[in-house]
Amino acid sequence: MSNNDINRAREIEERALEYQRNFSYERFRVIRKELFAHLRDPAMTIRTDSVTFNSACINKLEDVVYIKFYIDYNAKQLAIKECDPDDKNAIRWCVEKKDGTHRSRKITGRDFSNMIYTLMEWDRKKRYKIIGFMIEVDGEDVFLFDLTMTEKFDAMRGRKKRTFEEATQIEGSEKENTDYTESAPVEEVKSPPLSDFSEKITSTYGETVEEDLARRQQDLTTFSEVQ
Repeated sequence: MSNNDINRAREIEERALEYQRNFSYERFRVIRKELFAHLRDPAMTIRTDSVTFNSACINKLEDVVYIKFYIDYNAKQLAIKECDPDDKNAIRWCVEKKDGTHRSRKITGRDFSNMIYTLMEWDRKKRYKIIGFMIEVDGEDVFLFDLTMTEKFDAMRGRKKRTFEEATQIEGSEKENTDYTESAPVEEVKSPPLSDFSEKITSTYGETVEEDLARRQQDLTTFSEVQ
């Protein structure tokens, strides 16, 4: 190793020790997970007429078929956990396939969605996606969803309508599944919707380390109190 390499290594080591001596979490914030791509993270989507959970949610609780919903109006949080199928408030959140695996199902509930949209003053032309955080309460796995931390998307994507002449040129089974209107104008296909984060997410990088710790402790306390 040359003298330059030795001096460089010594400089890096001294700099690391300096950073270590002066480091303090007090000056840092915990970057919000919502600011990163999270297509494979557990999430719930609320629409004006239904609720759905993505596959990541289902897989996290792979043996669970029935769940129970909990809500904290003040904290604006939803929680779900496994329950007995005979429970009067049990909701089936997935469908069991022939191979034994589970897939998500649409949980229709217009009244429930209306209550949530009203509580949160959400835009009824949008659907809202919320990341789920798994916590353990009294030895049970619980998914917690913070309704103030959302991504919102257009309720549905636009589809291109074909004219009668275009539709009649389609062959086979595809023709049977085509929506068309005689003399209907051709509309442009909308681009995939961009996510629109809630202001709470975009207003700061994230919580302070102290806030992060206090929130996690509060989440546990809050859920224990509503049981």
